[in-house]
Amino acid sequence: MENGDLSTMAPSSYSDDEVDKAVDKAVDAALAAVEARSNKPGGGKKKKWKTFRYPPDEAEMLMNIQLNTYPKMPNVSPELEADFPEIFSQLRATWARCTEVAEQSNMQLLAKRDEIRREYAAKGYVTYKAEVTDEDEEEGPRRPRGGGRRRFRVGVGKHSSGARKLN
Repeated sequence: MENGDLSTMAPSSYSDDEVDKAVDKAVDAALAAVEARSNKPGGGKKKKWKTFRYPPDEAEMLMNIQLNTYPKMPNVSPELEADFPEIFSQLRATWARCTEVAEQSNMQLLAKRDEIRREYAAKGYVTYKAEVTDEDEEEGPRRPRGGGRRRFRVGVGKHSSGARKLN
């Protein structure tokens, strides 16, 4: 791919295994580079994965996700197409690639939605995993600052002893 020319790429010339291996290799290299930058002498924060539950309303939203729909390429007058054949050939190639990516995205979305529905049917709730550092676990739950509720008037808070200026 030279000079940003997308028409020279042949998406079907690579097998899925080759693409997966190349993507895995690139991801591993990127993660190694990030890890090398974040590692500091004297030990850094340890990271581990922790499982969390989705709130019921978010789980319901995930189970009801709809597929994306994309417009078809608009019709263009033959005269305009004859005047700019190279541009329109690149446009068709780009549009075809975008359609292919959109279809792959929809297939992944369907697979994830089915996975979430199966988990909900089996367990009654939906979970996800997130990376947590040691520092996050030590902090504990966060409490709101201030003792009273906020009032609608700027700079005034409600306390048991009456209204008090915050600043």
